[in-house]
Amino acid sequence: MSEQREPELTVLLRAWKNGDPTAVEKLMPTVYPHLHRIADAFLRRERNGYTLQATELVSELFLILTRQRKIEFEERGNVFGLAAHLMRLILRDRARYRKSQKRGGDPVR
Repeated sequence: MSEQREPELTVLLRAWKNGDPTAVEKLMPTVYPHLHRIADAFLRRERNGYTLQATELVSELFLILTRQRKIEFEERGNVFGLAAHLMRLILRDRARYRKSQKRGGDPVR
């Protein structure tokens, strides 16, 4: 991120925290390139033939974040730290689901 965008990011985070519904829409173009790089780095560590793309991972992340009612970010580092953590959880949940399907999925009891 450039030095110019950090103040813009801070303003948008405050607006989102204060309940501005348009803040998330304005925030996405600001943080998307950095989040895409983080997602790409995580996916490079996955097994060969993994079908999830970085764009899909970032989209899932935004779906999770936009459902949150109360988000408290103090600085941009918090945003990217939480984003990386949530991406790891998304990948973990997908791996668990894939392994459960391999072993019979959801059997009817």
